[in-house]
Amino acid sequence: EPAEAAHQRLEEVRGGGQGDRLLSHTAQPAPERPDPKDDVDMLRRENGQLLRERNLLQQSWEDMKRLHE
Repeated sequence: EPAEAAHQRLEEVRGGGQGDRLLSHTAQPAPERPDPKDDVDMLRRENGQLLRERNLLQQSWEDMKRLHE
């Protein structure tokens, strides 16, 4: 029985056969990250769109204020 307990502890240390899967998983390449330049370009486009929408809303607000004077 002590031999069986030692064998079980050895299996636990080894990960019960999961070590091989873990190694193959960690050996996979990391997913590619987007280029920061692409991120900056996307943010500039989104910022431009938001500024256009803000300007339209501001103009609409000014028009509404004038109509209610």
